[in-house]
Amino acid sequence: MSAIYDRVIAISRPANQTGVGAIGYGGATQGTLQQIASGIAASIQLVKSKAVNPAGLPGDVPTTEWRIFFRSTDLSLLSERYVISDDLGRRFEVLGAYPNVFGFSALCKLLEL
Repeated sequence: MSAIYDRVIAISRPANQTGVGAIGYGGATQGTLQQIASGIAASIQLVKSKAVNPAGLPGDVPTTEWRIFFRSTDLSLLSERYVISDDLGRRFEVLGAYPNVFGFSALCKLLEL
């Protein structure tokens, strides 16, 4: 780790669904994710908080967007819907990912723990 890349992340992708007819829940859970990289030094920065769910339920909290930066030359390492986990136990779903001159920049939303 360094002063700029002060977090350690792992990257997982959703496993392919199989089956015919009625199949189970199709969202990403820890059991349906396939880890493809780990031990990557990264910088994680809060971008903004979005409004609370309009349903107004007592447990509703605002969603937050985060920007995750890390160095890599492997362009197949990251894509939308992948999940990034950090060394603090947080999980982020990738909304948009693009390579730049420093590596990758990923816009993410924080997932429920």
